[in-house]
Amino acid sequence: MLDIGSGPGHLLVPIAEAVGPTGAAHGVDPSPAMNALAAARTDGMPWVRIDDGDAVALPYADGVFDAAVSTQVYEYVAEIAVALGELRRVLRSGAGVDPRHGCGFAGVAHR
Repeated sequence: MLDIGSGPGHLLVPIAEAVGPTGAAHGVDPSPAMNALAAARTDGMPWVRIDDGDAVALPYADGVFDAAVSTQVYEYVAEIAVALGELRRVLRSGAGVDPRHGCGFAGVAHR
């Protein structure tokens, strides 16, 4: 599962706990400081990966995620169409987008 704009990892921790060591949890954020906090929060969870990047240029191959979440990110993205295209690109075929979850405009995608 992918957390777009994972910040300090507040949501990434419960995602990692939910998928467990047989799953994979990825966080992506453009801030090195936030990524360092997220990495510290998820220390001891080797199935978690924190990456540098942002919503308009996700650093992942096409179709690699079953699910994605983004909370309080898209309302700050100037190129919303590009960001949503990136979200769709990294999701596996058959995944959907549900913008009703979270605070502000959040996108949650799942199979």
